[in-house]
Amino acid sequence: MYAGLDQGEHQEDSEGVKQKAMSLRVVIGVDPGQSGGIAVALGATAVSAYPMPDTEGDVLNLLRAIVMEAGSEPLRAIVEEVGGFMGENQPASRAFEFGRGHGFCLGVLATLGARVELVRPQAWQKVLGLGNSGRVKAPPGANDEERKKIRAYNSNLKAEWKRKLKSKAQELFPGVNVTLKTCDALLLLEYGHRTEHLASKKTMP
Repeated sequence: MYAGLDQGEHQEDSEGVKQKAMSLRVVIGVDPGQSGGIAVALGATAVSAYPMPDTEGDVLNLLRAIVMEAGSEPLRAIVEEVGGFMGENQPASRAFEFGRGHGFCLGVLATLGARVELVRPQAWQKVLGLGNSGRVKAPPGANDEERKKIRAYNSNLKAEWKRKLKSKAQELFPGVNVTLKTCDALLLLEYGHRTEHLASKKTMP
């Protein structure tokens, strides 16, 4: 078994958690990127969360171990759908690497037999009643000074928003040591729980 499965943060004590995990069956939440994470609910046993591994090989090993742990249970993977825009002043190389990592996760999950659902951030955040971060874009014709102020404003909002997401994940999964890297993945699990009854989601074959 992949050693990472022993290093994740688990939640399995309360009856409420067991009931939630049972309704989820086997669900994986994936927040792509090096600052993201992977969370999994394995049947009625536990919810676990892992920071995104550093290498593609480690990502493969972790996802394969999760699938092996799931056995013959149906596997549903909720993956955050991302666009190509990485924000102002972000090099194209970073966008390329992010896209590569995102595509790699999708390929591995599909190969391992998971039913993959792509969900935009606005969609899962709306279902969880989180609102939005409030970040703004620079208006057309903005000068360098104005753009600098907007970047600083958005940077502060981003940090506050991430803390809000972490707090929400801690509320929903009190038995897990939630981090800034794993909170989104755990919230994707919760989204999966709340939308389990829906049949018309965006799915990869």
